[in-house]
Order: sequence, then structure tokens, then C-alpha cells
Amino acid sequence: MAQALPGRSSRKLLHAACASLLATLAPTSHTAPLGLNLEVGYNRDSNVTRAPQGSPDVLSDQYLGLNLGKNFMFPLTERTRFVVNGFVGGEKFLEFDGLSRVLYGVQGTWQFRPSGEFSAPTFGVFVRVSGDQYRSTLRDGYRASAGVSVRKPVTDRIEVLGVAAYNARNAENAVFDTRDWSAKLNVDYSLFGRDTLYFGGEYRRGDTVSTTQSPVPLSSIAKATATDDAFDDGIARWAYRIESTTLIGAIGYNFAFASGQSLDLSYRYIRSTPTDSVTYAGYGGSETRYVAHQIGLAYLLRF
Repeated sequence: MAQALPGRSSRKLLHAACASLLATLAPTSHTAPLGLNLEVGYNRDSNVTRAPQGSPDVLSDQYLGLNLGKNFMFPLTERTRFVVNGFVGGEKFLEFDGLSRVLYGVQGTWQFRPSGEFSAPTFGVFVRVSGDQYRSTLRDGYRASAGVSVRKPVTDRIEVLGVAAYNARNAENAVFDTRDWSAKLNVDYSLFGRDTLYFGGEYRRGDTVSTTQSPVPLSSIAKATATDDAFDDGIARWAYRIESTTLIGAIGYNFAFASGQSLDLSYRYIRSTPTDSVTYAGYGGSETRYVAHQIGLAYLLRF
């Protein structure tokens, strides 16, 4: 149900409160930066249901994102340190509000660099825990991830990052209780001094969730099934948790136009294929595979 819009007096109070907050947080020539990272973005997802490609269940949507984070550095020795990142944010979907959420969490990373040479790699071991509060009650819960990373400068323009992790999600309904292993590689290429062109690839093996209208054919390979409450367009849909292999490719460009400020344009391609064969006439791997295209534009600010 749509919420009533606030009256003029409420809007004035809200605007005044926001202006006061920004004036408090914004650094001036007389104050030190707060060390905060702010991201405000617009995104479009071609397949928010993660439904099999070519089916009528493939639904697209747009959403707005807001994230605020801060890093805390704790030197341990000359070659090691501990980094804590706290963050809070949210996503607002424009069509299917059940997918909107508030998220919050913390990540701790132990880092080791064997020497101070420019080409020396930085190794990391991390643990990340976050909470999700959706407009869809079935999805509420928390996520946890643990893994290792290595970051290495290749030249004065190219930097490579590799990450391997185990990821777990617990939710109110078992269909959204997922587990997977992931490995990814990112390459950053510096342009014109401050701008960055980046590429990424990721492989995941484990649980995915797909939402469709029909209880078949995915029910034959599903680990768990539930009626999905995130899509309120008058059509009943079911969510299925399935063992899959997922490939993700990404490309982006980060344009730094001022000190501590940049615009980031990115594209992601996602393809997920069930590891089990569907025991339903007329369906095979390509009929149950889902594909998603994601485009994002974000404003990044450090202050």
C-alpha cells in the first residue's frame, strides 16, 4: 500500500534536518575529514526474479542505492595491520518494493605485506557479517563471509586483486538459506592520473534462488520451495533454492572529477546454470539457466 506524502511543514522540517546534517558532516578548511565513504547510485537489473532465460517470469526493475562506510586502521607490526570497516545502507526498488532492503554490517581484515617495495603484494584474511531487513519478510536475516585475498601492483598503472571466499546466508525462510564458494579476479588500470578502468570475473559454486510462476520444472531439482512474497503484481510466484554454477563478468569506469569525488559507471553480466538435470519433459540446461544484465551509475564521495 502506498504511503501518504508528508505535508509542507513536514517537508520543510525534513529538508532543514538534512541540511543541518550535511553541514555538520561536510569538512571545512578548519576541520579534519571524517574518513567516511558515501555512495549514491542508480541501477537497472534485467532479471530480478532470476528466472530461466526466455520465460515470461523474467522481470526487470530499477533501484536506488545508498551506502555509508568508514574504515578503522590498527597497525600491529611493521608488516601487519588490522582493518575494520563498518557500513550501513539500503536499496529502494521502484517496481517491486518487496525487494527493497536496509543493510548494515562490519568486516574485519588482517593484512600482511612482506616488504615496503612497490611491487610487494598485500595478503589478507577477512570475515564479514551483515544484516538484511527487506520489505519481503521471507528474506530478512543475515549474511556471513570468510576468505582470503591478495592485492598486487603489476606496474605503476595496473593492479590485480584476487579473492577466494565461502559465503553463507540465513533468512526467515529456508529457501533463502544459501551457501556457496566463490573465486574472483579484478584488474584496475589507471588512466589520466586519477581515473580508473576496471575489469572483473567471478566464479561461484553453490546455492542460487530462482522465482517462477509454475511449480515445474524447477521443483524437481529444488532443495527448498516457498511462495515468494516480494512480487505484488497479482501473480502467484514460487521461489526455488537450487545448486548452481554462476559466472559473473564486470567492466567499469571510475571518473575522478574532484578531490575525493568520482562517478562510477559499471556493467555486470551474470549467468547461472543448475548443476542437476531437470527431470521434466522439454527442459534442459539452457531452459533452466538464467541470465541477468546489470547497469549502474554511482556518485562516490570521501569526506
